[in-house]
Amino acid sequence: MNYRQYIKSKEWLETKKYFSFIKEKKCFICNNKKHIDLQHLHYKTVGYEDGSELEWLCRKHHKDVHTHNGVKITPDSEENIKICGHKMRLLRFNT
Repeated sequence: MNYRQYIKSKEWLETKKYFSFIKEKKCFICNNKKHIDLQHLHYKTVGYEDGSELEWLCRKHHKDVHTHNGVKITPDSEENIKICGHKMRLLRFNT
């Protein structure tokens, strides 16, 4: 199963449901509680998440994390994954 199939799967829905019990559903960066998405900090454990590699993000910050110099970042390459993780850290501490 590829990543796009996984995020539409029953397993991912169950992971999101479980994560909402262990961590309040608010943006990791700005604490917004509306329009929240669950973001992977990395994609090495997709399908086997334990929660430490996941964070809630509002739609604005989710989009910001997945955009670099106007280019959409996808989980398709290791370099893009590094950019996403780095941007999340920068956004968190510069907001």
